[in-house]
Amino acid sequence: MYSNAMVLWELFGPGEEDYRWLQRSGAGSPIARVGPAYLIETKFSLDQPGNYRLRAATTDLAGRSAVVWTDLSVPAVENAN
Repeated sequence: MYSNAMVLWELFGPGEEDYRWLQRSGAGSPIARVGPAYLIETKFSLDQPGNYRLRAATTDLAGRSAVVWTDLSVPAVENAN
């Protein structure tokens, strides 16, 4: 792992046409070493219920890529009135 590694974060959903690029302007995501692994995180909010897919992709300086997909489900909030 190179210390200048960056992760491309993309969010798809809840509709087929919905897409968000989750990069912050300026610096990349914070990177922390946790034992033999690295912790790289990003923060975002979801204001619409539905099913989402989060994609995290990176490459090293040799061009080897790694992609991870995570499914997210946001339940609808019922009105308590």
